Amino acid sequence: MNSHCRRIIQIRLILQLQLTLLPTPQNVSLDIFNSAGEKVATIVNESLQAGYHSINFNASKLSSGVYFYSIKAGDFVAVRKMILLK
Repeated sequence: MNSHCRRIIQIRLILQLQLTLLPTPQNVSLDIFNSAGEKVATIVNESLQAGYHSINFNASKLSSGVYFYSIKAGDFVAVRKMILLK
């Protein structure tokens, strides 16, 4: 595999997550779980200022498959499914 192909693969393994508008500063946590329910990564676990946020996550150490992410911000809690294909 030449270096150009490797660079493309690396770029595809970086997930960019857009957090919607936070109306006030809040503690935010964003965790990734595998299909067995085991936490495989914590992407964010900090207080964020009000506004929009963009977070990059390098998923190169994860295998292809189904994952779930959990996001908590103040009183808001959501769990969503995502599929990672390499």
